[in-house]
This record gives sequence, structure tokens and C-alpha cells, in this order.
Amino acid sequence: MNEAIESTLIYRSFYNAYQVMPPDERNLLMDAILAYSFDGIETDFTSHPWAQSVFEAVRPNIDSRNASVMAGKSGGRPKKETLASETPERAVFENAKGGVSGNEKGGFENSETKAKAKAEAKVNIKEADASCPERCSDPPADVEAIPLNDGSEWRPTVSELSEYERLYPGVNVKQELANMRGWCQGNPTRRKTKTGVKRFVAAWLSKEQNRAHGRDAPKPKNGFNRFDQRTYNNDELEAMLLGGAP
Repeated sequence: MNEAIESTLIYRSFYNAYQVMPPDERNLLMDAILAYSFDGIETDFTSHPWAQSVFEAVRPNIDSRNASVMAGKSGGRPKKETLASETPERAVFENAKGGVSGNEKGGFENSETKAKAKAEAKVNIKEADASCPERCSDPPADVEAIPLNDGSEWRPTVSELSEYERLYPGVNVKQELANMRGWCQGNPTRRKTKTGVKRFVAAWLSKEQNRAHGRDAPKPKNGFNRFDQRTYNNDELEAMLLGGAP
């Protein structure tokens, strides 16, 4: 039991993730955070992967805060290697920054190895953040992906697709995204960048929207046809020419 721990800390990002969780997952997550913060008890998250993913994102903050509280009560800040042992991913990151130096402390032999470890630590932390449900609240839409010039692919999120359909009501947005994919596959040297693909999509949809308006507009009369088209019954036309009634 962590008798010295009398409080814990919840960030808004964790609260936002908590808000979109099902009730049973919420209750399990909150109980797990409190049990771990105050008593060091780890919860069994079997069949609750959502709650586990958020808890794993919260855990490093709990560890760091508890270590700081304990260090304050003992009269000083804990050594970096002590904090690092509690959060392995951040341990590598601290070592890479030079927080622990020298081979006797598990340091790095050269700058190349140091840079590699730092990059790997950033990837690990990014992957942990990506598991948080608040980042999955607007997933990619179920539409064709557009190939980019770096070999990756891009597709709009659900909210972005909804916005495109609102802005361009005369366009079948999903079909046009498929058309864009085909165009990019046929023109690999003209594929867009990650920062330019949205501008490309907006320009394409705007053009199709204007084209749709053009198809709906009445066609102008030319020099050979200045009269509205009319249909006549043959009997009526004959009667008109003869000056009689049909």
C-alpha cells in the first residue's frame, strides 16, 4: 500500500477518452486508476482492451507523480535512473538525451547508437499514445485511399467525408475519391504530398460541383435553333395549314 500517496492526478486528455467509453469500461478504468494510484494494485483487464489501452496511457503519469511525491517526503527529487526504471520507454528516452551517462550506468557507446535509441523511444511513446481511444474517435472513412508521392496512402476521416458531402451536395464524393485514386495510379509522378492532398481533393470536388451545376443549367439557344421545341399532332397541324378546325 502506498501510504504516503494521498492524491492522484487526472489530465483532461484522459477525461476526454473516459467520456467516450461504455459505462462498464468507465467503471473498470476508474477503479483501476484509483487502486493503482493509492495501493499499487494492478487490475486484470481481460476482455476489456479499451480500458486497458487508456490505463496504459495513464500509468506513466501515475508512476511519475507518485515517485515525485515520495521523493518530496524523503527530502529530494528521485534520481533519473529510478524514474526510468518505472517507465522503460521513457528510460530509453532519458538515456538517449543523456540523462544517464557512462557505460557503467548502461549508457551509449557512440552518438549513432544514442540517436537510434532516441528515435525508437519516440516511436514507442507515439504508439502508446495512438492506442488511446480519444485519438480513434474520428477514424478513417470507408472509402478508397489516395496514393501519395512517398508511397503511403491517405483517406479522409469520417468527419472530413461528412464535411465534403455537405460542401459539395451535387457530387458523389465517394465515387470521386475512387476516381482520384485511379488518376493517381495512372499518374504516379503527379501524386500529392501529405500536406497537399487535401488541397488536391478540395479542388477536384469543387470542379465536379461546378460541372454538375453546368449540366443542370438550361442550354443556350444557338443561331440555328432560337425557338423552344414544340410537338404537334399531325391532324392538328394539317387543320391549321388548311385554316379549318381539327
